[in-house]
Amino acid sequence: MPALRRWHWVFCGREALAPEKIGHCVKCLICNADASEFVTTVEQWRFERCRNCTVFFTAPLPEQDVVSRYTSGSLLESPGEKTHTSELIFPAWKHREHARILSRLAVLGTRQGQLLDVGCLWGSFLGHAHQNGFDVVGVEPFGKAATYVREVLKLNASQGTLRSAAFPPESFDVVTILDVIEHLSDPVAELKEAYRVTKPGGLIVASTPNVGSLIPRLVNTERRMLGRQWFPFDNPPWHLWGFTRKSIKSCVENAGFVVESVDSLDSSLKTTNSDAGSTAWKRRAFRRIGAISDTLGISDRMAVFARKPA
Repeated sequence: MPALRRWHWVFCGREALAPEKIGHCVKCLICNADASEFVTTVEQWRFERCRNCTVFFTAPLPEQDVVSRYTSGSLLESPGEKTHTSELIFPAWKHREHARILSRLAVLGTRQGQLLDVGCLWGSFLGHAHQNGFDVVGVEPFGKAATYVREVLKLNASQGTLRSAAFPPESFDVVTILDVIEHLSDPVAELKEAYRVTKPGGLIVASTPNVGSLIPRLVNTERRMLGRQWFPFDNPPWHLWGFTRKSIKSCVENAGFVVESVDSLDSSLKTTNSDAGSTAWKRRAFRRIGAISDTLGISDRMAVFARKPA
């Protein structure tokens, strides 16, 4: 393979496939195309990429009850027993991100109404939305977190999944699915249920990592140059999907919504992975890369805003 073409494949996060790695295509649940290609394997997990919508995914996908047995470390630690939503103990970046999402909803014409947060966890976004005038409801499979939201934050939350909650049709002006969709065995099915419970003209917001952005490409290029194993996203089966801007748009549209925009959020190097880097110079370099990606609007975290047709 010519050197220039080889560099293109490395930087874009995939290599030319050896003949023994080319098997039958795995049907993509995001766009329904039979157009997948093998990417790599990590332990027992096989990664595929859909050539049609560009989503990365594990194959075979485990059932949701298998996924639910896995935990995510510090995310499942209580944020503290504060009694008022204004005293929620969450990182400052999370407050800024929630304010940004609420501001975007206002620009799209929704400042109040019925809001459902799917996978509300400890109720951070619920609290912020409630403070901004929304009547909020949360649903959360982790029982301890759902109890915390009800008993400590005094907000409406039930334990379970969106489907098990069985909300009446067209109940909500806004449905938010924040940092959840990458964990689901069937994201389109979840979004179709969200579509069912959203009012005509209502909005949905889904946030997720963007594996096609600058930061993961640079990190994975470095891994390959150093002979280290590359994979499109971390922690399977906790994460099952690696979305790009194109694939998250396809996912939401295939559930029936009309996309308003796909917005960059603050990069992981300023939020969830702010301590990245094994040395001081690496940490400084990562922070600089994070700042550049945010300035250019190509962060590795994104949120899609979409509307149910009236």
